[in-house]
Amino acid sequence: MVMLALSLIKWWYFEGWKTFFRLLMQKISDRADYFSFGTIFRTFFSPFRQIDTGEATTPGLSGRLSAWLGRLISRFIGAIVRFFIALAGVIIILVELIFGLLIGIIWPLIPFFPVAFIVLACSGLTFGVNL
Repeated sequence: MVMLALSLIKWWYFEGWKTFFRLLMQKISDRADYFSFGTIFRTFFSPFRQIDTGEATTPGLSGRLSAWLGRLISRFIGAIVRFFIALAGVIIILVELIFGLLIGIIWPLIPFFPVAFIVLACSGLTFGVNL
């Protein structure tokens, strides 16, 4: 029985904690790969969905201006879409990191929660909850 308790303590405070943080970093790395930040920033001003008006279909300055304006609008829309996708990715990664770090900080205290809750229940402390 003592070996089981020591094994649990060894896992919880050393190997489990280390594994938790390794998995957290792997999850954040996977999330960054999912949002493809490198590709987003490398193609930031590329046309949206590669929609391009191509060359002017009508001759003259008005045709060229129309094609140039079409490409400019497509690139502007692409930049806006990529910006918001990158922003959403950064927010999601930051939220996951914050919650992961909070869990990592609370991790060593979790085995004491049942004892603490039993003591609180026996003392009659209800934190304003009336059942």
